[in-house]
Amino acid sequence: TALEDRFRALHTEFLDKWPNTRAAYAAKALCTPALLRLVRDAGLCVDVVSGGELTCALSAGFPPERIEFNGNNKLPAELELAVDGRPLEAIWEDNASVEALKALAVGGLELTAEPYGGFELVAALPERIVREDRQTDAQPGDIMLYNGGSIVLFYGSNSWSYTRLGRISGLDEAELAELFGGGGVTLTLSVPS
Repeated sequence: TALEDRFRALHTEFLDKWPNTRAAYAAKALCTPALLRLVRDAGLCVDVVSGGELTCALSAGFPPERIEFNGNNKLPAELELAVDGRPLEAIWEDNASVEALKALAVGGLELTAEPYGGFELVAALPERIVREDRQTDAQPGDIMLYNGGSIVLFYGSNSWSYTRLGRISGLDEAELAELFGGGGVTLTLSVPS
């Protein structure tokens, strides 16, 4: 098709010449699963600006690492966090990973989190989500995404490659260690209706 020819030309004239760059289709132009599958199959990224566009890209089988989430006026506080039924106040980042996590948490998402290394709780997600890992010095209270497939809640410190999801507020290091350091917990994420 003409569209596939344009995608090939984009590779030849741009991406092949500058291999450390990415080109993204703006889903706001036309966001249908069929079109996004063509974009995906052409090896391009997709730029989304809403939860609906993100959901469409994910349902079209777009690899999360090739989804760019941009835009402003996102409400990161729409995601609620509880540990063993105790609500915690979290300040969420405004990024594609948090938006993908929200999509998973619609209707409630219960995860088993286990201590690891004496400084963190780790909970496997039911599916991998988009990530933007960077070398990060995690501190007590930080909420991170590890390798696109696990949520990590810190009650100690660590330096590793993570995507920052947010931060638990209102608890100091000793309170976090008491809450998280005793063994496995149930982590609940939800989006209020």
